[in-house]
Amino acid sequence: MELMYVWIGEYKAIHKQGFQLGGELQCEYDTDACRLTVMENPRFVKGFFDLPCSMSKVARISNITAIIGENGAGKSSLLHYMKQLFGAPWIKRDIPALLVYRGPKEEIIAFCHKACPIKEVIPATVQVKPLEKLDDYDLNAIYYSNVFDQQTEEHYYRGGLRNISTNYLSREDGRTGYYYKGKSELEIHKLEEVHRQIRFVSSPESRLIKKRFQLPEVIYLRIKDVTVEVMYHELKNFPVTEFVKELIVKLREVPLTSQSAPYDTAYRRELFMQRLMVRTVEQLFLGMTPIGLTTLLNNDFPKFKTLQRKHLYDKVIAWLQIIKFQLGKNPSSEQVQFINGLWDLLFFFDRCFANNRLQFYGDAIVLRIKEDDKLIKELMSIEEKCISPTSMFEFDWRDLSSGEKALLNMYSRFYTVVESGETLPVLGESLTILIDEGELYLHPQWQKRLFLDLISFLPGLYGRYGVQTIQIIMTSNSPFILSDLPDTHIIFMHKHEGKTGVLLDLEDQRQTFAANIHSLLSHSFFLREGMIGEFAKLKINETVDLLLNGNRTEVNRQLEKIEYIISIVGEPILRHKLIGLLQDRISTATISLEDRIQVLETELRKLKRGKLDD
Repeated sequence: MELMYVWIGEYKAIHKQGFQLGGELQCEYDTDACRLTVMENPRFVKGFFDLPCSMSKVARISNITAIIGENGAGKSSLLHYMKQLFGAPWIKRDIPALLVYRGPKEEIIAFCHKACPIKEVIPATVQVKPLEKLDDYDLNAIYYSNVFDQQTEEHYYRGGLRNISTNYLSREDGRTGYYYKGKSELEIHKLEEVHRQIRFVSSPESRLIKKRFQLPEVIYLRIKDVTVEVMYHELKNFPVTEFVKELIVKLREVPLTSQSAPYDTAYRRELFMQRLMVRTVEQLFLGMTPIGLTTLLNNDFPKFKTLQRKHLYDKVIAWLQIIKFQLGKNPSSEQVQFINGLWDLLFFFDRCFANNRLQFYGDAIVLRIKEDDKLIKELMSIEEKCISPTSMFEFDWRDLSSGEKALLNMYSRFYTVVESGETLPVLGESLTILIDEGELYLHPQWQKRLFLDLISFLPGLYGRYGVQTIQIIMTSNSPFILSDLPDTHIIFMHKHEGKTGVLLDLEDQRQTFAANIHSLLSHSFFLREGMIGEFAKLKINETVDLLLNGNRTEVNRQLEKIEYIISIVGEPILRHKLIGLLQDRISTATISLEDRIQVLETELRKLKRGKLDD
């Protein structure tokens, strides 16, 4: 199933508007006559998005559509509606819309809401069905967005939609397996993002991007610092508060027994374990109230004073053991999970250091993705258990820029859809991929290659799992996306009197494919008021106004400022115009050596012309 045309009666900013998706068909819907006309698209070239590839299991890109528009024009609303169609079938009852699909047997099917019926169809071979009948077809889609604006997302999706957007995952990551009120959803989401990235980097599918993206080989782990003074104040009426505070102070004051140099491995291990013990007690303290440990520790606090242990590490272990014992025979799963996680972390690092399994880089532990794969999985499994309002560790891809991390995050999320190894029933033979502003956080150089990277990666990834054709629909603010697409595959949305409109082309710039980026940006559709920044425009206008309308005294007083502004203008024609204005106001002005020469040469030419006239 491939979506060819969308007509929406009323949805957010969209009002009675049809959208051509640039496929094999063009459609027109006459709302007065309730007539749908379907015709072949003469400018569509089948196989246009095919790439040379030697892989045997690669899906084919059937069509790509970019939705471009100014803020508030409704491009994200249109994509959001499509997402809802795939994952929230009940929306079909609420929003008047008409959709035209090419079916699995190449038949053309028009699905229409009762509020926008089809009474006549051209040609007559087009099948007309109620919009609700779309549920009878095997529709599969993936929705990706890296935007985090806390937009409301459905908690539960039916049908074939896989939502891998940041808004959705930031909430849903915390609902799986270990969700409870004491854990921070954001911290869980951050940890799960690292999980996804590590699983992708260590997977065979990561080879699909190796030629264009340098995959990281190591990840760095550090103990996260926290401030617990606020918690001390909140629990000041409990005797355990002062006790925990005293314990943390003692842990921090323990002298290191190693006589080695500060950068010696043995020293670093002792320092790490000492910091880990402090952080373990802090984490227990931070998690006490959410999981109901405060009363328990308060009642059984005196028992800890009687602990006879030589090493403070053993005292911390014994303390955790007493807490587990005092929880009783029927403790809540959250309490047991939390205490076990703290216990397991201490033993994990103690065991790894004893077996020389971990290495240091500065104050960070180096985890090698391939060599330490089992250790990483074990550590993260333990870390999940003991997240409270915060997590205990920070994971960092040290050698990646923020743009590269954004790309790795995107590839990793797409991989999670198939990482379980399931095949055809998961995604079906045809797949629609919805991408909302995928170029966010990327340097222009990465934006320039994003389109090619996606159409190389996605077919190679999903073709191995039974997908035969992929349709991509994306929103974008980047002119680089336009330069990779023919204008028939672009929906230009603009806002007029509060309602959405669609431009058929870019007027004088009709062709977008392989168009110069500067030419695309200079069109009023993108930048209505020129190509320079608003602050620079303000300073130049201020200077021009002063040279044209200011009195001589004011011009002389601000001469140094005027000369400086003129000297740093990067556009040569504009700079020469400003030099001319200044020259008209004063006969000699020291600007820069080069510009002053130009001024003097201009004056000399005038003098010569005057002599000739005489």
